[in-house]
This record gives sequence, structure tokens and C-alpha cells, in this order.
Amino acid sequence: MATEKKTNLLIWKGGDPYPGWPASDHEEPDPELYQAKLASGLYRTPDQKEDESLLEQQRAAKAQANAQAAKAAKESAERAQAAADKAQQEAADRKANAEARMAVARAAVKELDDGKN
Repeated sequence: MATEKKTNLLIWKGGDPYPGWPASDHEEPDPELYQAKLASGLYRTPDQKEDESLLEQQRAAKAQANAQAAKAAKESAERAQAAADKAQQEAADRKANAEARMAVARAAVKELDDGKN
């Protein structure tokens, strides 16, 4: 019974390689480094299909769409907060104006009342 030898071949998928990592297919004898290189997404095993690259592109596109949606939501929330702040300031200004008018009116009434006596 022949035992199948486990390969440590890495297939280059593309991207910006890390310093010291070859941008090509190669054998990696260090098991930890082998796993690290696979986890980086720059390499694949020989038995992985090329479709993994397509899945990664789809994941990247989804992440970009999510980031754009989050940015749009943040901008919308910021606009809503700015509108709420403006409305709050306008309400405070109207209240202060009304209080000032009431003070003038009270002073006028007091002056009239004082003039009658």
C-alpha cells in the first residue's frame, strides 16, 4: 500500500508579497510558515480550485459595498445631527426672543400700573 506524500507546495495567487516571500509557486518546508502563507491569501494549495480567487474577489467587492454603505449611513447620520442641532439652536433663539419680548411687555405693564397710582 503506497502512502500519499503530503505536499507543501504553494501556488502563487497574486498580490503584493511580504518581504522574503517569493511571488511564485514554491515548496515551503516550514509548516507554520506554510499555514501563514495560506492564511495571507497570497497562495493556495494545489488542490484548491482557481474559483477561490473569484470568491475572494466577491468577498472584497462585498466588503467594499459594505464600507460604502456604512460611509453613506454615517454621512446621513451626520447630516441629521447637524439639522437637529440647527433646529435646537433656532428653538433656543426663539425662546430667548420670546422671553425678551415678555420682559419688555411686563416692564410696559408695570410702567402703566405705576403711572395709575
